Amino acid sequence: MDQVFKNNPALKVYYKTSDSTAFYNESDAKLHAKTLDDKKVEPIFKSVLEKVVNALEDIKQDKIQSAVASDLLSATQTEDEKQAQKEAEEKVAKDAELQAQKESEEQAEKDAELQAEKEAEAAKEIEVVTSKKVATKAKKINQPKQK
Repeated sequence: MDQVFKNNPALKVYYKTSDSTAFYNESDAKLHAKTLDDKKVEPIFKSVLEKVVNALEDIKQDKIQSAVASDLLSATQTEDEKQAQKEAEEKVAKDAELQAQKESEEQAEKDAELQAEKEAEAAKEIEVVTSKKVATKAKKINQPKQK
């Protein structure tokens, strides 16, 4: 609140000259203003000043409330961000586990195919060897004994 109104609580208006001198009545202010380069006299109303002061106080309160709300919102966002980060980490871990399982299954399939090929080759070798032995025995059986 303006110091003039603080010193004179019953005062409703005063007049201020360009050199910031305050006068209780307009005529005194105008007489003083004639001695100045800037001859302007401005009436200052208590009710207007109170409204301005109240408006400034409201703005100050709004800024405080906005700052508090912003802090609360930022804390909420932080919690939301933490939750989102936790969910993302869980998803990455799950995806990695699924990928590892898929690769393991693919490797097991390749190993099984390789083992089946080896067994097929071994069976072929056994067949070849067996057929050679059978052929050799058959040859011996079919050949007459030499004396």
